[in-house]
Amino acid sequence: MISFINKRTGRALHESLTAYGTELEGSKPVGEEILYINKSSKLLVTYEMNEYSRKHFYNYYVLQNESLNLIKKIPNNNSQ
Repeated sequence: MISFINKRTGRALHESLTAYGTELEGSKPVGEEILYINKSSKLLVTYEMNEYSRKHFYNYYVLQNESLNLIKKIPNNNSQ
């Protein structure tokens, strides 16, 4: 479980991300992994594997008003 805390206020954002390992060694975790985060940017990029459909996505979030808002979800058509 990944939670986000506002450094200035100490309050947690309502959104969190979950990723957990799979039974097969070397396989990607299920859920969302953080690919890009920069403390001087409001952009967060994750890589998601949907547990039920097994589809993969790149998710782009922006931090606005102390909330993570999904701005774009792009399917990874090259995933297995």
